[in-house]
Amino acid sequence: MFAEKFLKTFIISRGLPFNKVHDLVNLLKVCTGNDQTLADLKEDCITLNSAYIETRYPVHWPTDYSKETAEQSLSAAQSIAFEVRKRIVQGCVVI
Repeated sequence: MFAEKFLKTFIISRGLPFNKVHDLVNLLKVCTGNDQTLADLKEDCITLNSAYIETRYPVHWPTDYSKETAEQSLSAAQSIAFEVRKRIVQGCVVI
């Protein structure tokens, strides 16, 4: 997942320990231990968790999502990517 990779990249770039999980809220907690301003992304992580985990590990088929849910998920993923990328770039040292 797009947002999951961004959160894990932030964690790795800061040398933070984490468990191998797909739960975005859990990953965000690790990130906010280093940068509290990322806490604003919690609702986006919750939105994506419901779309991602349920479709990746479905209990009952079919899982039905509306166009509106898909658009909210896309917006949440883009928001997470933008905010995390901004902080990763700020933390880089150019030599």
